[in-house]
Amino acid sequence: MQPPIITNVPKTRNASSRDGKIIQDLESHMPRNHQYRSKDRVTWAHETTHGLQANIRNSHYRQGVKQNAFYVMGDRALMVIEPNMTMRSYANKIPEAIRGNIYEQYMVKQQRWWDDHPCYPWDEWTAYLNGSLTRLELGITTDSSEVQFMLEMMVYSSYVLIVGGNDPGDSDNVQRRAVFKFLAEASFQTFWDQADAFGARDYWARVAMHGPDVLKLMDELEIKYPEVMGVKSGIEAGWEIDRPIGCKQADAATYDVEPGR
Repeated sequence: MQPPIITNVPKTRNASSRDGKIIQDLESHMPRNHQYRSKDRVTWAHETTHGLQANIRNSHYRQGVKQNAFYVMGDRALMVIEPNMTMRSYANKIPEAIRGNIYEQYMVKQQRWWDDHPCYPWDEWTAYLNGSLTRLELGITTDSSEVQFMLEMMVYSSYVLIVGGNDPGDSDNVQRRAVFKFLAEASFQTFWDQADAFGARDYWARVAMHGPDVLKLMDELEIKYPEVMGVKSGIEAGWEIDRPIGCKQADAATYDVEPGR
């Protein structure tokens, strides 16, 4: 499977590294003192990801084309064309057994504004991913809900492909599938390195038991995922992660490293 097409996102300024490399990377693409900053650094990374992704979407606007953009650190974004479907058309097909704490908030209530942008949950997913990376990098051990919600949004996002990803006439689906694979592998890598994320473990155990369509998609895309939640850490499970000196675990430029086979 070919990797996703990368869109370059140039830096707009030099940013401080005092709050970690993830936030430094995000801040280097945003104006000073923007509205998304927060005293909570996980929230700061999460909300700034939303702001940056909106800026990228707007800067690549094409009349009549619905696009979405997901910032994956290192001056890189992944862009997709929205498929010809609605959020409503797949949200109610997600089994109740794998609907977690934020299903109602994002998959039902947000239809009011984003129903015609079915990849909207991918925007939230990427924000939770970057927030989880910040938690990992800075060694934050309080409140692991960011990691759980990252996995929840990954599962909900998978239904864009499960329900609407088999149209042979949709050439844009190749990029969407590649983007999903990239984000899913980054999410599992981030999850497996946070052994204290018990809520995330419990949620994935539910998916492993009650989400056969999700696992089928993972297998189809050759995404390595935890099968048994007696869980091993990422290192024990065989991840081959190249972490540069000076970065505790997560690295802003290289979290797309593939797992060891």
